[in-house]
Amino acid sequence: MTDNTHNDALIDQFSSARFQQEGNLIVPKLPICLVDRPTDKYSILSGSYLRDDDDTLDTMGRANRVQYDYETPGTYSVGSYGFVHDIPGKRLRNMDPAIQRKEKLRVSMINTGKLVTNRDRRGALQIMNSTAMSGYTAAVAADDQINNETSSPFKMFSDYMVTIRRQCGYEVNTYFWADDVWQAFCQHPDVMYRTDPLRPKSADMQRVNELFENFKMGGIQHIIGKASYNTAKQGLTPVYDDIWKDGITLAYVDYSSITEDTDSFVKVFVERGRAGVRNYYFKESNNQDQDSLTCRTEVDYQVKLTNAACGYYLSDCLL
Repeated sequence: MTDNTHNDALIDQFSSARFQQEGNLIVPKLPICLVDRPTDKYSILSGSYLRDDDDTLDTMGRANRVQYDYETPGTYSVGSYGFVHDIPGKRLRNMDPAIQRKEKLRVSMINTGKLVTNRDRRGALQIMNSTAMSGYTAAVAADDQINNETSSPFKMFSDYMVTIRRQCGYEVNTYFWADDVWQAFCQHPDVMYRTDPLRPKSADMQRVNELFENFKMGGIQHIIGKASYNTAKQGLTPVYDDIWKDGITLAYVDYSSITEDTDSFVKVFVERGRAGVRNYYFKESNNQDQDSLTCRTEVDYQVKLTNAACGYYLSDCLL
């Protein structure tokens, strides 16, 4: 970069707000843990603290000495990601100053949109991935699949919520839904007829929350992943696919997580002082047209399962 490099804070704000619809993304809704180093370790408490240890003081008033076990320490590593895009000088010279600023905004928005899409893809590889959730995942049997009209989804959810509470000691407070599964759930007869027995209809978020309350499963935050992406490489025919699909993950998420050691199913690690998307504009010395402008957009983060035992991933939810 040369001395012509500068950061445009206003464009940073606009580009971060106007990519894919924010409601379609899951990662922006996860707790952020600010860290002082880009890479470090954190402790993971095992289920030993749930042991049946004797807490009775002896005749001398001494307490039972206990040892709590820790899993192999977890490691986070904040990654750095970015794109650059050149705006040709000839195009810029043909624009009024106000239009030049809009062109800069357009380029930064595209770069930002690609970065946050990739961030949700990395999130899906943690939250809805059988390998990452090894030991805490199950394929839903055909009789229990969400679009099977005779299945009992509330019974299945209740059973897994008990499993999670027993294995980690926390109550489930979050459901991560792939949108195709959410749509099937909202149209499941068990949901539609409970919404209105006389005129059954697909349920909305408010009604779903009420139904969960009725089943003594209140206080659940339902986060729905709707983002899509083009799976083809540059220059090839676009092929579109959903990032989040055919799965549900039930979890305990500590939304106040601010340290590495706070127990939570998932966190987004961000190095202190490097939060958010950043846009820079500069003139590269090797540009043939010295009036050309280069936009560099970058972001630093890691989406990390900090304790998989605080969740359960259900795959193959649809027939």
